[in-house]
Amino acid sequence: MAERTLARALPEERDPLLAEIEEVVQHSDLWLDSPNTRLGGMRPRDLLQTEDGRDILHSIMQSVKYGLFT
Repeated sequence: MAERTLARALPEERDPLLAEIEEVVQHSDLWLDSPNTRLGGMRPRDLLQTEDGRDILHSIMQSVKYGLFT
């Protein structure tokens, strides 16, 4: 499967992961741009560029959404 980046998304397409983040995180832009200890100090936005990174972010959103903290 080809990797998709936000830069290559068509303007009319809505990124489902970003929509999920906006639903779960109150200040999503701030969260995306802030270093995160759970991500080894990386910014969540940096993980949006790879499929593995997107999987990690989706997993975090599911954990927050359903209270599955470890």
